[in-house]
Amino acid sequence: MNYEEFEAQLRSGEMPDQWAFKDKKGLEQFMEHRSQTIELTDLDCEVAKSSARRKVEGRRKQYGDFAIGNFVTGNKGEMAVAKYLHSIKPFKDLSRAVDLDRRDYGDGGVDIHWGRWRIDVKTTGIKHGPLVCDASEPQFHQANLFILAHLRFDGMEKVEGTNTLKAKKNRVDIYGFLTAAEYYELDDQRRYVRAHYYDDPQLPTKLKVECWLLRNIRDLMPTTTA
Repeated sequence: MNYEEFEAQLRSGEMPDQWAFKDKKGLEQFMEHRSQTIELTDLDCEVAKSSARRKVEGRRKQYGDFAIGNFVTGNKGEMAVAKYLHSIKPFKDLSRAVDLDRRDYGDGGVDIHWGRWRIDVKTTGIKHGPLVCDASEPQFHQANLFILAHLRFDGMEKVEGTNTLKAKKNRVDIYGFLTAAEYYELDDQRRYVRAHYYDDPQLPTKLKVECWLLRNIRDLMPTTTA
């Protein structure tokens, strides 16, 4: 079965329950085939870091020790997704496509507005990790589309003319998307079609969908039917 045939089965819902790749290599090859990789500039990275510092300023006790790193990861994922979407249907101003300002009451779960989509970008540092969302029903979400991205770490390199080390060019792999309705879809027995419990099934707060079960990011258009 080639990648295109496998994609067709995913779209049609023909995959057996609890199906998974037999080995890690098969998963990696499939995800590399279907992912879109966006490279961030040095300026993009500096903007992402500055935004993270503003968001955490005065809130370290509230957010915890890893807050800046988490915000940087999220910012970079959102910026990369915006760049990719901009190549399909341009934003009026790409620099304002993602709101990187500090907000006292959050963004309501919506990172990017694009066409009819209110997008929540989930960025993970875990390669081929799942899309994790709150267990609450879709009507409680302001976002109607989830996109999963992965911030790659390709090692360190010296800054030219110094002994300082920095991460190599930041690249983001965009794995795929699901609408909110698809993420929380139930079968006739009221069981989740794609999602599984990420934490305690007796008192779930999070659900997960494996990255290879997402829809191919190349299929996303501003007018894609929800």
